[in-house]
Amino acid sequence: MAEIEKKQNRVAKFFRDLKSERKKVTWPTMEETKKRTWVVIVELVIVAVVVGLLDFGFSKLVLWLATIV
Repeated sequence: MAEIEKKQNRVAKFFRDLKSERKKVTWPTMEETKKRTWVVIVELVIVAVVVGLLDFGFSKLVLWLATIV
C-alpha cells in the first residue's frame, strides 16, 4: 500500500513541477515564428538542391565508370 502512495506522490510531484516549468517558458511572437519558418524553408530548399546535385553527379560518375569497365 505504501508503494502505491509513493508512486502517486511522484506522479503528483511531476505534474506540479511541470506546471511550474511551463510558467517559465517564453513563447516566440507570431512575427518571430514566421521569420524562423522562412529560414527553415530556405535552408530546406538549399539542402535539397545540394543533395540533388550530388545525386546527379554521383549517378553520372557511376554510369561513366560502368562504361569503362
